Amino acid sequence: MDERILEAALRVFAESGYRGATTRRIAAEAGINEVTLFRHFNTKEALIVAALEHHAGRMRAMLAAHRLPDEPSDVRAELTAYLEFIMQATIASERAHRTALGEWGQHPEIDAQQAQTSAAIFNEVHRYISAARERGLIRSDASDAAITRALLGMIFADVLVRPTLPEFYTEDPAAAARLYCSMLFDGILAPGASDATKD
Repeated sequence: MDERILEAALRVFAESGYRGATTRRIAAEAGINEVTLFRHFNTKEALIVAALEHHAGRMRAMLAAHRLPDEPSDVRAELTAYLEFIMQATIASERAHRTALGEWGQHPEIDAQQAQTSAAIFNEVHRYISAARERGLIRSDASDAAITRALLGMIFADVLVRPTLPEFYTEDPAAAARLYCSMLFDGILAPGASDATKD
């Protein structure tokens, strides 16, 4: 029962934001009455936070299953595959991301839940970039944080802007992710370094 309520709350929140996600609408979406909903969750905020926690937990499990290697060997291939996955996963919940960004700062507990998944992605890419630098695969004159922001900024910007300017986003998302990676790798890979592990 809880899972059905959480999924319903997430769908309604993604569609209508916090204000529009009334307990009446969430209960109807879950196929229950409001009395039953309040037996499980005392307040609307507690319900929305729990729904976002539930979603973040699912996302963390997916991210754990798609970790970047601890020892980078082929930066181009490994990061491209990971960022394609991130783009597809982000597109799958694009509406919820857009809604949450539009309401950022109004509900700190909700903001904190939304930030968890983004932080996990940033930390994973940052860890990998740092490991690649230690192996001499990444140029040394740009910070690991700046490279991480550049890589993920392209992906997240695409997801958020693509629906508003479809004429400029003609590639399918996976092809776009590969193209962005290709362009950026020309700038971040160490001069003269191959994508393979150095002996």
